[in-house]
Amino acid sequence: MDHLQKLQIYVRVVETQSFTHTAETLGVHRPLISKAIKQLEHELGVRLLNRTTRKVSMTLEGEAFYQKALQLLKDFDAIFNSFQPNLQTQNISGKLRINVPITIAKAILIPHLAEFKQQYPNIELILESSDSLVDLIDQGVDFAIRLGYLDDSTLIAKSLGQVEMITCAAPSYLKKHGTPHSLDDLKHHQAVNYFSGKQRKVMNWQFIVNQKLEEYKLDSSILVNDSESFLSAALHGLGLIQGVGHAIKPYLKNGQLVEVLSNYQNMPKPISLLYTHREHLPARMHVFIDWIERLFAKDCDKK
Repeated sequence: MDHLQKLQIYVRVVETQSFTHTAETLGVHRPLISKAIKQLEHELGVRLLNRTTRKVSMTLEGEAFYQKALQLLKDFDAIFNSFQPNLQTQNISGKLRINVPITIAKAILIPHLAEFKQQYPNIELILESSDSLVDLIDQGVDFAIRLGYLDDSTLIAKSLGQVEMITCAAPSYLKKHGTPHSLDDLKHHQAVNYFSGKQRKVMNWQFIVNQKLEEYKLDSSILVNDSESFLSAALHGLGLIQGVGHAIKPYLKNGQLVEVLSNYQNMPKPISLLYTHREHLPARMHVFIDWIERLFAKDCDKK
């Protein structure tokens, strides 16, 4: 193993804080990662990392070495790429693990993945569809797509735009409870409300009125924490919903759902791409970022 490979391994271990996740992302066995770090420490004559069964952290010498290694790898990439401006897409390979909300996966991402695979046939996609938040580093995820406003974190967040929201209900619900014609009417209705997180925080309903955000809390007919149950509950007449337009529109077209309060503007939801670091990304991550930005620029209102 040459010095450049060992530097790449060291930088990735620092960024993922895990020997196991480094091995998974680089597609090698874990013992090789341990061996590379031990060789570096032996050659340098200093300890670079403190290791426990649950955590990997840098020593003071390790921090200094990380900064120099990162700059060296960055310079190497710049030199290498300047002589290979037309790298063939067929040569870009490896695994990409992506975590995506179920609604976005089914309505936006999956319908276009064949295009990505045609461009990059040697990239293996591992798609995890879930409405639960995941720890990217702990679970070895390369990218996560998230709906809504983000909490502060150390992750890199790239805006992909906004998705349209639609307020609607099943004909059976409207027949039984009537159709709301104003936002004040909402207090007389029940909702399929969505909650998230361990605290079971219920999502408020958001509208733009006179260029200002107004939030409403509707009485719950039922509370759910995944998008498939959310949509199914609405289709079976359990209440009003305010959902992602891409998922709702097919049911509006076939009459299974009916839009209400169309004269009021629903607050669109921001959508973001999250990843752990921006330095020294492999080519497969670069091309995915470029592709997903183009996809959402076409499908979402870009601010």
